[in-house]
Amino acid sequence: MYSSTAGSASPPRACPIIEAAYQATLGAIADGPAKAGGIATGEAAAVALLAARAGDGRFGPFRFTVGTLPGEWRPTSGVNDPFASLKDVTPFVLRNPDRFRDRAPHGLRTRAYAADFNEVKAVGIGGEHGPHARPDRQPSTGA
Repeated sequence: MYSSTAGSASPPRACPIIEAAYQATLGAIADGPAKAGGIATGEAAAVALLAARAGDGRFGPFRFTVGTLPGEWRPTSGVNDPFASLKDVTPFVLRNPDRFRDRAPHGLRTRAYAADFNEVKAVGIGGEHGPHARPDRQPSTGA
């Protein structure tokens, strides 16, 4: 049976709540070779998964460049996104995450940027500021 005092090859325990649920679940299963085999298989899978994910980029340093010029990214809440480092995590299943990346935004001095900017202003304005161009299907967009 699994023990949190087992050797270093055993997976770590997450927290007391999960440990209690794990022990309660195992307690409902009769002791025997099937239970022991299931525990051994689960532990082996956990160890392999943790080894495969070691060094996968999770919890890496925050690496966004904070800009100072118009059009450059900077945090607006005063707090950097605590999950920003996830952008560097090796995908778990996807072989090529680039297939799902969006294009970069238009350059700040392009007509396309100006058109997008003006569309956002038109859709977002309204109420005491005058009429808006928001379609009826978007009652709270930009509010």
